Amino acid sequence: VPTAGDDNHHERGSLKAWTMIKADKLSYDALISAYERGDCYVSDGPEIHSLVLNDGKIIVKTSESPYIVLSSEGRYVQGKISKTEKYTEAVFDYVPHKMGRYFRIEVRDSEGGKAFSNAYYTEYISKNE
Repeated sequence: VPTAGDDNHHERGSLKAWTMIKADKLSYDALISAYERGDCYVSDGPEIHSLVLNDGKIIVKTSESPYIVLSSEGRYVQGKISKTEKYTEAVFDYVPHKMGRYFRIEVRDSEGGKAFSNAYYTEYISKNE
């Protein structure tokens, strides 16, 4: 499960990373339950609005970003990267035999901020499809 924070000892660099948790309600039990399920991601700026697997496609919706990339343990990489355009969605092929044990999504914004999804394990996905 991803956890973000910073270890900065200077005022200007503090509070620049956090863990976003998707919980049913704002309560301790709901937050901890969602975190333990892995319904979270880390960021210091960009947002990951949704990430779903549908019909062999991984569909990611994000805040505006020139960089949305899927990478995996198996060094399988797909991406939408541009020096001039900004995207709010990317669609990637789900190919577990090329991905290895897991894949994850990285999103970067124009200011250099990054967000990282949880790692999604292909073995677990295959058992639950």
